[in-house]
Amino acid sequence: PSTQTHHSGGKPDDDQMSSKSAASQQDAINTSLESSSSAVMEETVEEPTMHAMVGRTEGDIVSEAATMDITDGNRNSKHSSGAVSPNLSQHSQGSHHSNRTHVLTHPIPLPQQGNDIRGDRIHQDISVLQSSSNFQQGGSVSKPRPDELDIKPFVNERPLPIPTPSREAMLTQKLEVALGTVCPLLREIMIDFAPFLSKTLIGSHGQDLLIEGKAINTFKSSTSVVELVMLLCSQEWQNSLQKHAGLAFIELINEGRLLSHAMKDHIVRVANEAEFILNRMRADDVLKHSEFESSCNSNLNDRHEEEKMCDHLISAARRRDAVLASRLVDKLGSILNHPHGAWSSLGSPGSVSSESSCESSESKPTQFWKLDVWEDDARRRKRFVRNSLGSCHPEATLKAALEHGAPEDAIQAAQAEFHSTLAQVKGQTQELIDDADLLVEDRELDIDLQGPVNMSTPAILISPGIAAPGTVSITSSELYFEVNEEDPDFKAFDPSVIRYCDHLHGKWYFSEIRAIFSRRYLLQNTAIELFLASRTSIMFAFPDQNSVKKVIKALPRVGVGIKYGIPQTRRASMMSPRQLYRSSNMTQKWQRREISNFEYLMFLNTIAGRTYNDLNQYPVFPWVITNYDSNELDLSSPNNFRDLSKPIGALNQSRREYFENRYSAWEHDQIPPFHYGTHYSTSAFTLNWLIRLEPFTSMFLALQSGKFDHPNRLFSSMKSSWSNCQRDTSDVKELIPEFYYLPEMFVNSNGYRLGQLDDGTKVDDVELPPWANSPEEFVRINRQALESEFVSCQMHQWIDLIFGYKQKGPEAVRATNVFYYLTYEGAVDMDNNSDPVMKEAVENQIKSFGQTPSQLLLEPHPPRSSAMHLSPMMFNSSPEDVCMVMKFLSNSPICHLTANTFPQLPLPSVLSVSAAHQFAVNRWNPGYTGGRATIQASATSADRGDSMQARDGQGTLFCLFSWLCRRKRNRHCKITNKNIILFFKEKENQR
Repeated sequence: PSTQTHHSGGKPDDDQMSSKSAASQQDAINTSLESSSSAVMEETVEEPTMHAMVGRTEGDIVSEAATMDITDGNRNSKHSSGAVSPNLSQHSQGSHHSNRTHVLTHPIPLPQQGNDIRGDRIHQDISVLQSSSNFQQGGSVSKPRPDELDIKPFVNERPLPIPTPSREAMLTQKLEVALGTVCPLLREIMIDFAPFLSKTLIGSHGQDLLIEGKAINTFKSSTSVVELVMLLCSQEWQNSLQKHAGLAFIELINEGRLLSHAMKDHIVRVANEAEFILNRMRADDVLKHSEFESSCNSNLNDRHEEEKMCDHLISAARRRDAVLASRLVDKLGSILNHPHGAWSSLGSPGSVSSESSCESSESKPTQFWKLDVWEDDARRRKRFVRNSLGSCHPEATLKAALEHGAPEDAIQAAQAEFHSTLAQVKGQTQELIDDADLLVEDRELDIDLQGPVNMSTPAILISPGIAAPGTVSITSSELYFEVNEEDPDFKAFDPSVIRYCDHLHGKWYFSEIRAIFSRRYLLQNTAIELFLASRTSIMFAFPDQNSVKKVIKALPRVGVGIKYGIPQTRRASMMSPRQLYRSSNMTQKWQRREISNFEYLMFLNTIAGRTYNDLNQYPVFPWVITNYDSNELDLSSPNNFRDLSKPIGALNQSRREYFENRYSAWEHDQIPPFHYGTHYSTSAFTLNWLIRLEPFTSMFLALQSGKFDHPNRLFSSMKSSWSNCQRDTSDVKELIPEFYYLPEMFVNSNGYRLGQLDDGTKVDDVELPPWANSPEEFVRINRQALESEFVSCQMHQWIDLIFGYKQKGPEAVRATNVFYYLTYEGAVDMDNNSDPVMKEAVENQIKSFGQTPSQLLLEPHPPRSSAMHLSPMMFNSSPEDVCMVMKFLSNSPICHLTANTFPQLPLPSVLSVSAAHQFAVNRWNPGYTGGRATIQASATSADRGDSMQARDGQGTLFCLFSWLCRRKRNRHCKITNKNIILFFKEKENQR
C-alpha cells in the first residue's frame, strides 16, 4: 500500500526544494547583520506543520505520523534557513521514489517541509517536540483526541538501533562545551553596554546592528550558543567588528576599568556601611543589654529600697507612738505639778528666781522652763512650758571654771553642785524609753498610712541647733518625716540638743498645713518651710530644686497663706522672695499705718528666708536706742535714737574710716574686698543673746564644747553690748525680735552659773539700762521706741541696707555695707563642687559666719507716710549757740506762723509762711538744756514786715507759740509786737 504525505504551506516539487535549499545556504554567508538577526530571532507565521497520515487497506497499518521539529532552533526564520544535510535530502527524495512497501527503520517520522527543511541531523540536546498548536494550523485536518490515536505503528518489536551523531551535532556540542561559560558573560556585556556599543557597532549602510537590528533581543532572550555564534559570524557583524572592534573594545576596556573601579569603590563603601551598620547594631545590642541589666538592677534596688522604706516607716511609726506616749506622760506630770494641781510646786518662770532653781533645798523639787515654739499672729514666741529635761548644767560650769582659771572656792562649789546633780540623775529612771524599745516587735503599732505613698525623697529636718538627715514621705493626705538614726551626721549631734527636737518622727495631716514657703539652706534654694495650724513651723532641706518642686506639688495648695494678700496657689509657694515682695500688699499697709513696724519687719524677715528654725538665718531687727546711761529716756529726743541710714558698723566715724581703708587696701586674687569680716547675724550671736533660755542654753553649750564661754564674752549688759557694737571692729551684730517682746530672755530663771567678769561682777541677769526698772519695762520702752515716729520715718533706709538695694553692689560700697563674699546668695555653687574637703569647708564657713538675707528690692524702699522729715543732723549733739536757731529759706519776712499741737506727734513743729509765699516746717531739739532763755525781737514798719531771731534752751519759742494758741483758742496765730510784749509781761509776773 502506498504512503501519502501531506505538506501544509509547502511545495511538493523536489527540484524546487533543492534549489531553494542551495539558495538559502548561499544567503546564510552573504546576508546582512539585520537579515541574520531576523533569521535567528523572528518567528514567522508561516512555520510549517507536518501531519503525516499513513493509510492502509485492510490488514495494513494505518498510522498517523507524529511531527517532530529537528531544527537547530532557527526554524522560525523566514529569511534564511541554514544548509541542508545531504543525507537528509537523499532520505527525503528516497521517501518519494522508493517502494511504497518499504518498512521504516526509524519509528519517528521526519517532517516534510517545502522551504524550511534544514537537514536530517538529530539534535538530542536542542531539539524540542513541536507544540500541540501545530496541529491546529492545518485547516482541512481536525486535531484528533489523544485517546483516539493509534500508537501501534510506533511500537517496534525489534530493538532500536543507536543512532550515530552527525558532524553538525558534534560541532554544536563542542561549541556549547567550549563557549557555554563565556556566552553568559558576553550576553551580559552586550546587554549592559548596549548604549555604548550601539554607537560603535555600525553596519555597512550606517545602521545600528545592536539595537535597530534587534540583535539585542537575541542576547536577552536566547540561550543557544550556536545562535550567538551565528550572529557574531554574520558578514555585517564581521565587517563592523573588523572596522570598529579595536577602538570599541579599547573604549570598552577603559569603560570597564572605570566601571570596575567605581564598582570596587561602591563595593568598599557598601561594605564599610554594612560594617558600620553591623557595628551599630552590635553596639545597640550591647547598649540594650546593658540597659536591660541596669533596669533589672534598678528594679531590684527599688524593691530593696521599698522594702527598706516599709520597714523604716513601720519602725518609725512605733518610735513616734513611743514619743507621743512620752509627751502624754510629761503633760500629765505638768498638770499634776501645776500650782493648782495635786502635786503643786512652783509657778511661772517669772516667779522662779535663781536661788529657787539650783540653790533651793533638796526636799523641794526643782522646776525648769523652756521657750515653746508656739507663735502668735505677729510670729512672736512668748509661751513657756515646763522642761522635764532641764538642768543647771553643772558640768558646763565646772568645765568653764577649770579652763578659765576660776578661784579655788568657785571650782569646789561647781564640783559639789555637779556631784549632787549626778546623784539626782541616778535616782531618776526613765522606764518609758525601755518600754518603747520593747514595743518594737508589736504588730499592732504598724504604720497606718492613708493610702499609698505618692512620693518619698531624702530630706534634712532643719531645727534649731540640728540638721537631721532622714526621709520625707507623702501620701494622699499626710506628710511623714523619719530620721535616719544610723547616719553618721546624726550620730555626731549632741544628745542634749537632739532631745529638744520634736519632729524626728513627725506626722502631719494636710489639713494642718496653712502656708508653704520656699527657703534657702546653706545659701541654696533647696528647702521649704511649712506653717501649721498649731502655730508652729517645720523646715526641710532637699537634695535639689527638682525635689522641692515635686514636694510642693504633692502637698496641698495653700500658697503662702492668706495674711500677705497673695493667692493660695502652688506657684506662690515657689515664688522667690523678690516675687513675694512685689505680689504682697504689706508695704502699702505699712505706709498707711495699718500694721506696726514690728509686724512689717517680721514680714520682711519671713519672705526673705529668715526663720526661727535655722539659727544661721534667724530674723534680724535693728538697734534703735543709743542711750543706755541716762536715768530717764526721752523718746521725743532724736539724740536717743540711732541713725538708721547707716549700718551698725558705720555709726562710729573712726571705725567707719577703718573699714573703708581696709576695703580700699584689700588685695586678693580670689576673695573680693569687704568692709566687715564678721556678720550682723550668726548662730553664735543668736545663742549668745538667748543663752539664759532653754533649749538655746543646751545649743550654746554644744557649740562651746560643753562649757560656758568666758564671762567677758557672754551677754551680760545692754550698755556693754551697745558699746562693743560701736568700738569693736569684730562686733557689728544687730538685734533679734525677742528684744521687743520677750522680757524672760534677760532673766536667769534657770539659775545658770555663768561666772564673773574681770572686775568681779557676777554674771547673772542681764544688766539693764538705768531707765528700765525691770525686763518688762525695758521691753515695753524698746518696743515703744521701735514704733516711734523717729524710727518710722527712717525705717525704709535700714530696710535698704539689710533687704534692699544697698545690700550689695556699688550702693553697698558707698554705704560701707559690704560683708564677706560667702555670706551672699549665689556666691558659691555647692552642686558643682566635686571636692568633698572644699565643700565641707565652704559649708562650715557659711554656718559659722552668717548669711545675708535674700535681696528683696533693687530700688529704694518707699518711706512711711509721716508728717516728720528727719535730717541726719538731728542725731548729733548740737552746740549751744546753734541749738535753737530757727533757720528760714530766705530773707523774706515771715508773715504767718502756725504751731503744730497734734497730740499724736511727740515733737512740736512750727509752720512758717513768708511774704514770698514760701512754706516751711521747722523742727529742733527741745531737749536741749542751755542757759537762760532770751528772745530778741525787733519790730519794723508794716511795709518791711516782721523778723525774728530766737534762741531758747528750754523750748521758749514753742512756749511762745503755745501761749499764743491758747490765748487765741485756735491753732493758728500771728506773731506781732503786741503779742510778744504781752508774753514777756506774763513771764515777768511769774518770776
